[in-house]
Amino acid sequence: MSNWYVRPAGGSYGDEDGTSYADAWDGLLNVVWGTGGVIAGDTLYICGFHLHNMTTFSTSYCRLYPPTGTDESHRVTIRGDYPGDPGIVWGAYLMNYDSWASEGSNVYSIVLPADQGDEDYYFEDITSSSWTVLAKKASLAECQSTAGSYYSPDYKNGSKLYVHCSDNGLPTGRISLPWFGWSCNCRNVAYHTYLNLKYYAYSWLGDAVDYSHHMKWDGCTSWYGKYAMITLYDNCNYFDVRNCDIGWAGNGIYNISNTDNGAPDNYIFKDNYIHDIGITNFNRNNDEHGIGIQGGHDGLIEGNHLQRCGNSILLYAFTDQELRNTIVRYNWVEDAHLPQDASESIGISTQCNTDSLSDKSGNQFYYNIVVGNPGPGFRFQFEDEQLVYNNVAINCDRSFVSERSSGTIGPHIKARNNISYNPTHYHVEYDSSDADTECDYDYNIYYPIGTNTFVHNSQEKTFAQWKSEMSCDSHSLESNPLFVNGSGVFDYDTDVKIQPDSPAKDAGTGVGLAEDYFGNSVPYNLIPDIGVHEYSGEGLSISAGAGSYLIVGPNLSLEKTGVSPKIQLKHMAIRQ
Repeated sequence: MSNWYVRPAGGSYGDEDGTSYADAWDGLLNVVWGTGGVIAGDTLYICGFHLHNMTTFSTSYCRLYPPTGTDESHRVTIRGDYPGDPGIVWGAYLMNYDSWASEGSNVYSIVLPADQGDEDYYFEDITSSSWTVLAKKASLAECQSTAGSYYSPDYKNGSKLYVHCSDNGLPTGRISLPWFGWSCNCRNVAYHTYLNLKYYAYSWLGDAVDYSHHMKWDGCTSWYGKYAMITLYDNCNYFDVRNCDIGWAGNGIYNISNTDNGAPDNYIFKDNYIHDIGITNFNRNNDEHGIGIQGGHDGLIEGNHLQRCGNSILLYAFTDQELRNTIVRYNWVEDAHLPQDASESIGISTQCNTDSLSDKSGNQFYYNIVVGNPGPGFRFQFEDEQLVYNNVAINCDRSFVSERSSGTIGPHIKARNNISYNPTHYHVEYDSSDADTECDYDYNIYYPIGTNTFVHNSQEKTFAQWKSEMSCDSHSLESNPLFVNGSGVFDYDTDVKIQPDSPAKDAGTGVGLAEDYFGNSVPYNLIPDIGVHEYSGEGLSISAGAGSYLIVGPNLSLEKTGVSPKIQLKHMAIRQ
């Protein structure tokens, strides 16, 4: 197993045989794949800044073809974390294949030699650390009147592209377009790892991946895409995407299936920051998912931070498509926006065709936070039981929604230990008249309680009516959960921790979970808490007799000020 190295094109790197940083290959195009170069089990360090200078136009000049790995011990690893020279790769290309013609009013034009997308990002002055995203305009006149913009009648081969630089200067050597810069083949391969690599302007990280498996992306940055930054199609199984920064596209991660039961399975999407999805006017659609799932099974969506998405996390099943054994946990969703032509956005959701009766069992949703959603914080449609435990919905239009607009079976929900806080309209909306529907809510907290803050089949209900007519929530509370941030502004996930005197403490019920959102053991006391925070006395000062004490850790270790040794208490709840 060997390490290989590549540095930006045009340098002078010793023997340039790739065997060391000093003797690195001169540019990505000179990397040797296979015999005499990178083979299964090897690691390639991409070092430095790579932006293809297109002096002669080609649509395929910059594609890389790493060989497939063979097993976990023989992965092909491509990484961008060489000390002092991190790898930065652009899928855009620098337009130097022709000269620019003046069109007046600081606008210049160039003829497009191939179709370009009108839903993509165009850039000015890309360097390793900065660039300008140009604004798309609808006419030449608008481009002429707006510095930092571009326009084309149809973005087709032979059409003109007009550019007005942000400083009113010449565009020569400054403008980059997507599509035909550096890209990497991720189709029909296996056991690749992409580690700590930055890639911009098109989907190095798995665009339209087919029939690949056991692929990993860890610590990568991928910004600026069209439909989705990571699109996984049928038979793309055992994918692992974690610790990545994914943004500025129509969708973030999207599992797409063209078959009933060939969708990606056994995937892990963990600890990613997914943001600014469907934000720009030219990059909007009716989905705009941070994470979108169509079918499949045995997926884990955990610990992700989703910000400024449309529909943030969606699980969808078509008519005969299974979608089972998927766990959605420890995610933080905030600042969602309305998808294009949509009346609402959804934080975390299951949806399906109304005639879908395929296997949708084993799906669980716990310890998730949804803040400020202009639609339901949580929405569920599946007829198989969905376990909804210890979630928090704050400042959403409606906190928890369950519905099946038609079909023969309604949604089945088992909801425990959840908090609905300050919804614009309703705490729970349950719209289904099917005889075998199941609305099993209990041990939750709702705050505040208004006159009619619950809904069943479009009929508003008081809390008392809701509990009586639905035979649920008999142990639930209508109380202020006393989050540590009581200002109403929730900028951090830690804002939803509870105070020492919160009514959520010791008010829940056991549901078999072992660890809360913040890593505390559950239950800390004998009775679990409601919400995402299992209060463990952190930061609580107490007085006992003549001494003052401070709880110094989640193991309930009490330290008397100025006195040694520590006093250890186990299996005991401490109260102020």
